Amino acid sequence: MTAAIQPETPKELFRELIGEALARREAEPDSTVAFYLVTLLDDFIRPESIARRAGLEPASTLAELYCAAIGAGGARRLTLFKYTGDLALFVSGFFGDSLGGSSADVDYYIRMGSTAYGAAAVHTRRPTLASLFDELAREFAGFADVLGEVSERCAVNDESNLLRLYERWLATRSPRTAAVLRGAGVVLRPDQDDLPAC
Repeated sequence: MTAAIQPETPKELFRELIGEALARREAEPDSTVAFYLVTLLDDFIRPESIARRAGLEPASTLAELYCAAIGAGGARRLTLFKYTGDLALFVSGFFGDSLGGSSADVDYYIRMGSTAYGAAAVHTRRPTLASLFDELAREFAGFADVLGEVSERCAVNDESNLLRLYERWLATRSPRTAAVLRGAGVVLRPDQDDLPAC
């Protein structure tokens, strides 16, 4: 961090890191998205409390959550779609490098999270929330990348594993991940940079 005085709370730290990560991106999201991302990280410090608020076991899988949302009604359906999107965004962003090579890789989390937020946008009656969830759905991979940068700044990821980082780049086409790879001396073919994100 560049500030001489360290933030006093995790939420203040996340606000600073999210703000810096978003400032480095070309697209500027609605200010509610930045607030949402900060709150999401602050909430996931205590994931059992989030699951408890949603009435779930903390170990529920994305598929179980999504199926439960489809089968639920009213406000419960919205809560479950939101929680599914939140969990997918947090895991794919903050711990994305640990997903490489597993059956539930980062691409799966991105697709599930984007779909869940899209469903939440449809099922809310509040226009502000619908707009927020719609932006999270459309730009899910980019926001996961923002959380990935915060994770790196918090020293959670091990970027010395270039193969795993390269696999993440192949799945997401993240410009930030490409820059990290280039900084580590990995040469990406020009045609690889032009491929669209998954």
